[in-house]
Parts: sequence; structure tokens; C-alpha cells
Amino acid sequence: NENSDTFPFASLAPDLMPQFSSLRSVPEFAVWTDLMHHMFGELKQKGVSREAYENSLKQIPILEKMTDAVHFAAASSNMAIVSDANSIIIPIILKAHGLEVFAADHIITNPAYWDAEERLHVDYHQPRDTPHNCPNCPRNLCKGQVLDKMLKEAEYDTVLYIGDGGGDFCPGTRLRPSDHILARAGYPLADKLSNDAARSLIHAKIHIWKDGFDIFNIFQQTLQS
Repeated sequence: NENSDTFPFASLAPDLMPQFSSLRSVPEFAVWTDLMHHMFGELKQKGVSREAYENSLKQIPILEKMTDAVHFAAASSNMAIVSDANSIIIPIILKAHGLEVFAADHIITNPAYWDAEERLHVDYHQPRDTPHNCPNCPRNLCKGQVLDKMLKEAEYDTVLYIGDGGGDFCPGTRLRPSDHILARAGYPLADKLSNDAARSLIHAKIHIWKDGFDIFNIFQQTLQS
């Protein structure tokens, strides 16, 4: 129920938080991944250790009933995570909540690693020398192309796509009438879908959710049917 990128900064170095807003207007940091790479350097300069950072990730709260929803879906479905976070953050959070077994082999995100000085590095999921050329997505990751690839590699009768950010709109346009897109109320994806022109590009059934109870109920309704 938090931004996993910024949560450790707010907890461990709150004086760095204003930079997330002030630096977004700098062309060098127009892509969120580039900004995060820079901010990890700032965190290192503050003396925040790898252990402290990873422990902070474990404290990120998950919405009530959301873990139940994951367990329910996993009983009958394949699960995947397509995220603009990174490969360090996601497994730690999943393991902290006992969920790593459900998506450990299907995490598509930006690669990250710790160097010998305990400075975290993150790079683009999309190779920089072969841009994805999608006009709707940031240079580091087109979630729509990732979804297309997944649908070509396996036959799925129905896809339930859960998202909240602006980057989740592109994959939403790739979904089929048999699929479902679950957009979080009050976040950019749901705001975008409130526009008639944008909504007309979505063929899947649209659900707006507010909490883990909504997700659990939608899973029950769609997966059992």
C-alpha cells in the first residue's frame, strides 16, 4: 500500500524526498529509472547501508485481504509481476509476506544490483541500444510489449491485469474482450480510464478497486466463473 521505490527514502532519509519532485523536471531524469539510479547514489552518500535499506522494504505494508487474494488466485492461475520497480525490491517484499513462491519465476522488471560499496544500481529492462519504440511508455519498459510476448508464449483463456500507474494503460489496450483490467481508484490508470477516448481503446472488462477486499471479490467473481 506504498510506493516501494520511495518508501525506504521516506523512512531512512526523509530529507531526500523533495528531490523526487524537484528532479523530475530535469531532462536527465525524465525516465523514473534514471531518477531512481541517481537517488540510490544519494542514499549511499547518506550512509544508509544495504541491510537498513532491505529491512525497510520488509516493512512496507500490504493492503488487508490482498495476500488472501493472491493465495486464492494462485490456486487456479499462473501469476506474473510486470513492474517499473527493480529486481532487488520485488523479491524482498514478496518474501517478507510469504508470497515469493507464487511469482518468483515470472518477475519482469528493471535489473538491479548492489556493488561492493553497498551502492544500489538499477538499469533499464529494455536494452538501451534496442528501444521498444512504443510512444505511450517510458524508454525503460513497455509493459504492453511484455504482455504481448506472454500471450504469445502461452494460451490463457482470461487475463486479469491489476494496475494503478500510467504505464499500465498500454498493456490495458492489448487485453482482449475475455480479459479484465483492474484499476486502482484515485490513481493515474483509473483517472485515464475515466476519459471516454481512452476508455474506448480498452476491450477488456474494467473494474475499479479501492482495497484488498475489492480485489479478492473480483477474483472470486471472475476466476470461479
